[in-house]
Amino acid sequence: QPEMSLGDNLVEVLRKAAEFVPASAGSILLDNPNEKLPDRRQNTLTFIAAFGEAAEELLGRRVPSDRGIAGHVYLTGSAYTAPDVREDSFFYSEIDRGTRYTTESLVAIPIRIGAEVCGVLELINRRDSREFSEQDRHLLEIFASYISVSIQNVLDGRHALEVAKRDNLTGLFNDR
Repeated sequence: QPEMSLGDNLVEVLRKAAEFVPASAGSILLDNPNEKLPDRRQNTLTFIAAFGEAAEELLGRRVPSDRGIAGHVYLTGSAYTAPDVREDSFFYSEIDRGTRYTTESLVAIPIRIGAEVCGVLELINRRDSREFSEQDRHLLEIFASYISVSIQNVLDGRHALEVAKRDNLTGLFNDR
């Protein structure tokens, strides 16, 4: 079986999360570690995995990290539930307008590598008539930790490749 890409792996984690917490759509937004600024409000979050009706339109779309519920979760590092986004002051409706999707409710969980928040896991529009609960948030925190491990594995693999290419004493390329 060929190895899954990070994007495929994250979509699979999203789909599994939606089996435990029934939702119509979901996404994972991450910051770019190569462009990360000390003032986290100046960073950008990118949709790197999504499922649901407007998923294809979301992938690759960038959002300022100081906008929306995802931005709020990214900046505060705290999970957030919006039972009705129309009444939520953090909700950023530009994404819905751009995709012609209607978000009604959502739950967002921070994704951390070590102690630092690097992204957000969102599930949108719970499929049954219930609101997203505290138990849903706890389950999604477990999925966020799986996402964190997946991302860390990719970063570690890239670092190992770089270390293998260069001599650690001189910094010159190895001859192999």
